[in-house]
Amino acid sequence: MFFSDRFICRSREFTTFEKYVPAPCFRRTFTLEARPSRALLSVCGLGFYELYVNGKNITKGMFAPYISNPDERLYYDEYDLSRRLHAGKNVIALLLGNGFLNDPAGDI
Repeated sequence: MFFSDRFICRSREFTTFEKYVPAPCFRRTFTLEARPSRALLSVCGLGFYELYVNGKNITKGMFAPYISNPDERLYYDEYDLSRRLHAGKNVIALLLGNGFLNDPAGDI
């Protein structure tokens, strides 16, 4: 499988006892001239996430992606957005959760 080298990621800061770093939300608005015949989106989150396309939550599960130890294994979800996008203005939003990587309990 080919993975793109075009990534969107959060900052390199982590929550500690002294400083809270909130989980980010990414949002992109874009315009399409026509509905695409193919549009794939891969999400690899080191914490949990929720994916929204044009205002609708399309996340595959409550705890997406699967819980893993990021030092050993990373899971990803792939979404076919071709039926969810349309000609005109579209919005994709990704709300990230802290999970185990940015644990609000701090760096122990």
